[in-house]
Amino acid sequence: FDEILPPESGLRIIAETGRYFVASAFALCANVIANRESESEEGDPINMSYLNDGVYGSFNCLLFDHAEVEPIPLVDQHDRQLMKCSVW
Repeated sequence: FDEILPPESGLRIIAETGRYFVASAFALCANVIANRESESEEGDPINMSYLNDGVYGSFNCLLFDHAEVEPIPLVDQHDRQLMKCSVW
């Protein structure tokens, strides 16, 4: 197995007994259905994005498997100001 996926590849495989070879990974697209902008106590802008999915749907791996998810925006918006965000 190390010949196909060497440890330095950084790939982390998690598997339940009996599902190791039959479960597949998937990509998820979720819609941002609302945005709210606010300010932190220091006066910095904060954006809150509300998705049409959550921890009782496609993101249940956050609660039950303690997975870490990295969102990737589909639209490149380099001209926008960077700010702290939370996803609901």
